[in-house]
Amino acid sequence: MVFDEPAGVLVAHATGMFGRLEVRDHDGIRSFWCGCLCQGAYRLAPGTSAGAQPGPIPDPPYHLAWLLPARRQPRGSILMAGLGCGAGAVALTTSLPDVRVTIVEIDPAVITLALAHFPALTDAVHSGRIDIVQQDILEYAWLHRGDQWSLGLLDAFRTGPSSYYPSELLNALHGHCAELWVNVLEIDDVLLTAAHTCAELLADCGWPAKTLLPVRDYDGSFTGNVIVGTGTIPEPDPNQPPPFADSDHPAVLRAREIITRLGRLHRPWRG
Repeated sequence: MVFDEPAGVLVAHATGMFGRLEVRDHDGIRSFWCGCLCQGAYRLAPGTSAGAQPGPIPDPPYHLAWLLPARRQPRGSILMAGLGCGAGAVALTTSLPDVRVTIVEIDPAVITLALAHFPALTDAVHSGRIDIVQQDILEYAWLHRGDQWSLGLLDAFRTGPSSYYPSELLNALHGHCAELWVNVLEIDDVLLTAAHTCAELLADCGWPAKTLLPVRDYDGSFTGNVIVGTGTIPEPDPNQPPPFADSDHPAVLRAREIITRLGRLHRPWRG
């Protein structure tokens, strides 16, 4: 997530529940914005006569962080709160083709704009690898208490940069996800405090936090995201195909390097 002024060429816009939505192209990246908050982005890959196509490699490194716990369950079912442009989910289903992701997004305008301008997401929906549900994640969680998921990935926002993971939601998901991972985003010096608050809230709701993952880019710069997880990140398996094994996207090597760096950055949560 980036909290900044949108830059580049405006591709499309709409009015969403929480502010103006924009799709922009800039420096080889197609990004999706709600106000001044970047909700995700893909690298533009050389396409056909239609020109460069966005995807499947996401630009924000925190999207790649989801691969670390998911690769332990390559045929798992994943519940994700918050769509954005679908970059995180597409990274999962591209690298792990047997994974199935259900994304719950409250804002219909976000869904419409994302499906219209991010074809990698649309392709994954049409293939059945991703299912998008337009609903409040808290309402969805209570209505589907009989369902089970391998992973729950919370990446939802309401206003501004504060992550959305109320205790009611954590309670509703308890016992229905084998693991829960939360993307915590705040501004500057309150970020690590917010990450520790998230870990403590998870514990209060019966989810003992096990992992803190400060997300850094390949150049070592901090991205403003900390992933808090109730599972552990496994050691790399040399027999497992590398992320995006079937992709010749020019950013694949960069993405793999970021994933390797992220795997080294995680640390156990000790309270």
